[in-house]
Amino acid sequence: MVLNKTRVATHLYTSQKNVPVHSKLTFFQSNLTVKIMRGTYQYFPRNVQFPRKPHQRCSVVGNGGILTGSGCGNEIDSADHVFRLNLPPIHGRFTEDVGEKTNFVTLNPSVLHMSQYSLLLGEENVRAFTQAVAMYPANAVIYTHPFDRKQYRKPVYRAHKAMLGGSEQEMRWSHPEFLRAADRFWKKAFHLKEPRITSGLLVATIALSMCEETHLYGFWPYRTAQDGRVLAYHYFERPISNSGFQDGEEVFRSGVANNKHHRMGDEFSVLWYLHKKGVLRLHVEDCEERY
Repeated sequence: MVLNKTRVATHLYTSQKNVPVHSKLTFFQSNLTVKIMRGTYQYFPRNVQFPRKPHQRCSVVGNGGILTGSGCGNEIDSADHVFRLNLPPIHGRFTEDVGEKTNFVTLNPSVLHMSQYSLLLGEENVRAFTQAVAMYPANAVIYTHPFDRKQYRKPVYRAHKAMLGGSEQEMRWSHPEFLRAADRFWKKAFHLKEPRITSGLLVATIALSMCEETHLYGFWPYRTAQDGRVLAYHYFERPISNSGFQDGEEVFRSGVANNKHHRMGDEFSVLWYLHKKGVLRLHVEDCEERY
């Protein structure tokens, strides 16, 4: 159903086939348009390379603090295809819990507003960005959204230019028609009342369309685990707003309860329903406890 309702196979990202030169794209979050000139068009791949045969098993790795101490790294990496969200750290002390294998990782353009990247306006910011990208394997896809909002376009163009300077990873730009179709699908099918779906649900959409088995890790929008442990918002430290780091309670209030853009609790209820129906597998406990 996801494959047929979201145009993911043909519009997962912009290509020379689905965005002709001199055509106009309407931004996902507004009615503004941008004309695609040849200078931009040249960077589009010829076609969307959607797998002809589904991957057998896929891991979609969220960034929730539920992963800390989970020991899920090996299980995550055992999948045929691994998706990650928003340039998360994977090496060093994190590997045991989240693994290292990465085939596809999103880059929400809002991440480029963080202090270490500062919209990639300075050489040190560009260097910090390319170093962050370099932690992922060669040929990993960095999936980002220049046509989400008008103000995201130039920072993403700078990020793409920085990667052209020698990165082994590939950047792909989401097609706003896919973003709209995925957003519309979940809202209609499950009556979600939120301005837009999260990156996590968007990537789950992609995985469900190209994988026989979809396993989700790190999706848990609550302050406490099932065993009563108090959790951090992320398994790593990163501010969730331009105001910087906040204490644990404030982070959850800002990121979940008072989030103006997303209803994470409602999305989790949808994922839990799909878990119970066998559509996907939602992992919310330590991996070692299942053996």
